[in-house]
Amino acid sequence: MNGNILVTGHSGYLASALTKELDCNIIEYAGDVRVYKQYSNISYVVHFASPSDKYEFVDEYRTITTIMNGTMNMLRVARDNNCKFIYASTLGVKYINSTADIYTVSKLAMENLIKVSYNDYVILRIPRVYSKCRNKGLMKQLKDQTVPEQDMDKTVEFITLDDFVNQTKPAIELTQTIYEYDITNTNTIREIDRWLKE
Repeated sequence: MNGNILVTGHSGYLASALTKELDCNIIEYAGDVRVYKQYSNISYVVHFASPSDKYEFVDEYRTITTIMNGTMNMLRVARDNNCKFIYASTLGVKYINSTADIYTVSKLAMENLIKVSYNDYVILRIPRVYSKCRNKGLMKQLKDQTVPEQDMDKTVEFITLDDFVNQTKPAIELTQTIYEYDITNTNTIREIDRWLKE
């Protein structure tokens, strides 16, 4: 990657890990993505800003508007700069079974908008990404010891944070692509808990 890269969600778990590994000029989007701001001389828009935890999804209005309005604003920045648009979606869009899942439904709606309205894009369908530094979702539940015992032998597919970075770096150079990650780990929650405590 060369040039200026505008990143949303730059301080978040995934975007911060990714941008540390990119050899380019990172520009952090200032403020709420639901508010459009004009930028120039941008080569890539890397859009990661989004709620990412069930506790954040409780505010449905904020979840929907952050994903939808934020994505439309970032697409506008990409159009203004005639640059590549990288969108952080979720692997969950393949398994939607309820319109009540506002996070996944909103992500899928934005995937469809991107595909029909923009040519130079990469949609990242991100699976679960775990590391010992993660403090949301299952990792938080395990650290807080709030996972019910009956769930401890359930199997979870995920990739590590290093796998996420290593797979994403080449993926962002593709064009008009929905990129799906190679799932590198399948473990029980109990096994993940042991790994977390090592």
